[in-house]
Amino acid sequence: MNEDWYRKAYGPSTAKTYETSLFNLITTEFGYIGGPDVVRLFAEKIVELNDKYYLHGDFVRPGQMRWLVLKAGQKYSKSKRLRDMQLIPITLTVVSPEDIEDRVKNVKRGQLLEKLIVRLCAETKEQGGVLTQTDLSILLRLSGASISNYISIYEKRTNKVVPRAGTEMDIGKTLTHKRLVLLCHIDFSRWIDSTHRH
Repeated sequence: MNEDWYRKAYGPSTAKTYETSLFNLITTEFGYIGGPDVVRLFAEKIVELNDKYYLHGDFVRPGQMRWLVLKAGQKYSKSKRLRDMQLIPITLTVVSPEDIEDRVKNVKRGQLLEKLIVRLCAETKEQGGVLTQTDLSILLRLSGASISNYISIYEKRTNKVVPRAGTEMDIGKTLTHKRLVLLCHIDFSRWIDSTHRH
């Protein structure tokens, strides 16, 4: 299928926003207050004002959802069960405007999932929590092995650690910050050695 088909199929979904609802409300309920560009600018200013006054942690936008995760900073041990750990509610962006644009551009499924996994983990850390592999598996309807594979490929390609329970609490065999620093040091030492030989 060509790019036009994807744009025609998924492009209209980019208009499913709070701004669109506000624009339609102003034009239908308040009569003529200017052309569409003026109304659109008016709507944008109201959205900006909302962003300043609403608490983002409590304000769930379309495409977002609330989820309970492990609170960051807890000590983990094998004897601890989930019911023994502290949980906090967070807001996750399951569908963003960028995701819709990626569908319009026919971005491959693997890339879409990788970006989503990285975003969800980053959002969780910003709110003081950590996602587990099980969380991601439930949210994305993917196997744990698939989640692990997407994360592993991303970390090896970017040399960046995806924040999650395994890395933030040193659970299991995931790539931690300490291991990443060690691997970077080893790679740098090898590079130094190779340049000295020449």
